[in-house]
Amino acid sequence: GIEEARRGDRRLGPRDGWAAGARPRDRRRPVATAGAAPTMATASKAIGVPIKLLHETEGHMVTIELRNGEIYRGHLNESEETMNCLITDVVATAKDGRVTKMENVYIRGSQIRFMILPDMLKDSPVFDKVKQLKRQDDAKHPPKKRPQRKGK
Repeated sequence: GIEEARRGDRRLGPRDGWAAGARPRDRRRPVATAGAAPTMATASKAIGVPIKLLHETEGHMVTIELRNGEIYRGHLNESEETMNCLITDVVATAKDGRVTKMENVYIRGSQIRFMILPDMLKDSPVFDKVKQLKRQDDAKHPPKKRPQRKGK
């Protein structure tokens, strides 16, 4: 009881706000609470330009090649920050050339080698921020002028 608590050997349980049934090496890890999760506002700040562009592609035709060589072409219904994608009206082409039509396919983002997005996204407002940052960077660091060499 008291002696164990003084020595720090006390077993922590769910009443203490720690993981129930935790193994000895996990005892000091707190249980994640609902308030600890990032809000949507803070999560959106961490999303980069490629993921924002992927979200803008939703509803359009995409082509996805996987790491194993399979190719999927269909309408992107949904995408996540992890690049997991739900595509519909899919035409799948296997490595050996076999073509299969499917209604829905859910693709794990870590298996994607590359994606071909519609050309219309070149004018996406996502790139406005990138262009603005590039202009600011160019203003801070103008290109160095090389001294002209005099010819002989």
